[in-house]
Amino acid sequence: MRKSFLLPIMSAIVLAAVTFHSPAQASPKILVDLDAGSVLYAQDADISWFPASVTKLMTASLAFDAMASGRAGPDFPVVMTDDAAALPPSKLGLAPGQSLRLEDALRITMTRSMNDVATAIGENLAGSKDGFVALMNAEARRLGMNGTHFVNPSGLPDPKQVSTAQDLAILASHILSTHPDKAWLFSLPQVDFAGRTYRNTNGLIGSYPGAMGMKTGYVCGSGFNLVSVAKRGDRRLLAIVLGAPNARRRERAAAALLDYGFAGARPIGRLSSDAVGPSPATDLKRFSCGRTWGGFSELLAVRRDATPKQPQADVQGESGLEAVEKPAPAVVRKIRRF
Repeated sequence: MRKSFLLPIMSAIVLAAVTFHSPAQASPKILVDLDAGSVLYAQDADISWFPASVTKLMTASLAFDAMASGRAGPDFPVVMTDDAAALPPSKLGLAPGQSLRLEDALRITMTRSMNDVATAIGENLAGSKDGFVALMNAEARRLGMNGTHFVNPSGLPDPKQVSTAQDLAILASHILSTHPDKAWLFSLPQVDFAGRTYRNTNGLIGSYPGAMGMKTGYVCGSGFNLVSVAKRGDRRLLAIVLGAPNARRRERAAAALLDYGFAGARPIGRLSSDAVGPSPATDLKRFSCGRTWGGFSELLAVRRDATPKQPQADVQGESGLEAVEKPAPAVVRKIRRF
């Protein structure tokens, strides 16, 4: 059977594989041919979403820039600060004043998504967290990530830390084209540090043919996010899935997108950001961290009001440590079905 006849079948398979029958079924997705700069598949890729630990891609990108310019090197000391050490998991747990090499900090952050290490990277490179966040937002504007705003270098929950699948694709593409020598940092199956082994949170590494890794993310409000790159022959494809109900579903959805692309999917447009500006993100917290995940016949989006209550705990991590928080005051509204 010729490839042209297979594509409609593959398209139907992709649509079935990436649809989540839950409040997260609205999850944005995008598939990009990295070398051509073209979009092969997109679903709600301009919708505002909480990036969670995918935020750390920007943290890494700015660290790579510092290394490329000579302002830092692989042995640059990342000293743990009081503020970074006090952050919730996932974390490495170094005491304030202890340090590690920048390259080791990046290996740990990209593999196991440590919030304390990511924050310490930013604080040490820019002198303060706020200074580093300013650099993050300036870089987002420079890259044309129109729907993105950062508040911290780790991705820990904040209603103002938002992005889109399109914007995250722009960021991932920039990293791989500008710093190809750093691509190995995203594909490590595990990292050994101080006598402990930390396995990568991206289950596609070592299981999906050609997987080059990239970054996972999860907080209650975002669901399970994944930015994944794979290469076969001379083609490199980028698949982004946001808001999956669990880690396995995000990996299956990303794999289905990649399969569709490698089967010969045709371009549907150029990669760009369609957002007018950063906007409130869909909040899945009451579904993903409560008792009501699944079983809904219509898609619901939760928007925080202007003065949300301070949560009791909202810990980001890929190890099942995230605590359920009391729901903030919210307005629940219907949005279109996907």
